[in-house]
Amino acid sequence: MTTHVCILGIDGSGKSTVAGLLPELISGRTGVRAAVAGDAFRVVDPDQTLLAPGFSPSGCPVTARLANGFKGIAKRMTNHRLLYSVFKILQLACQDAAARRIERRYKPDVVISDGT
Repeated sequence: MTTHVCILGIDGSGKSTVAGLLPELISGRTGVRAAVAGDAFRVVDPDQTLLAPGFSPSGCPVTARLANGFKGIAKRMTNHRLLYSVFKILQLACQDAAARRIERRYKPDVVISDGT
């Protein structure tokens, strides 16, 4: 059974930084497979990286690419409250779907996400 951990906080508090560093730390310290779904999508074993930027032998979910695309659009729409909300919700939904797909495909013991 996979444990899902979500890092929460206000904008600029370091959620993405912490979430990005935790998989290697958890995997290295406990010897389990850990994944992150946020700014980046990675799966880490104690001795190897199974899914990394530019290297994904079993493939990166399409929803991960969509989440990154919607995130970029949402950032450009910060001055438009309605459009920002729509694209931010789409980004978070795709990020969650990618985390679930990574869970099914790679079977990590822990999945860390930021903000979902």
